[in-house]
Amino acid sequence: PSNDTWNVKTNNVVISTLQVFNILGKQVMSLTPETTEVKIDASGLQTGMYIAKIGTTNGISNLRLVRK
Repeated sequence: PSNDTWNVKTNNVVISTLQVFNILGKQVMSLTPETTEVKIDASGLQTGMYIAKIGTTNGISNLRLVRK
C-alpha cells in the first residue's frame, strides 16, 4: 500500500506501456515510460484498489496496487 507513490521495477525489461485502472475498470492513468523502473504519482487518486496493466517486450502483466 502507498499514500502517494507506487514504484514499479522490472529485471532489465523495458516497460513500454503502463495503464492504471480503478476497481470499476475505468482507466485513470496511462504512461509510456520506455524504462525499467517507473514511479507512479498516485496523489491525485482516491484511496482504494487499482490494477496496473504493464506492457513489456515479454508481454503484459497485471499488478494490484493499493492507495491508502
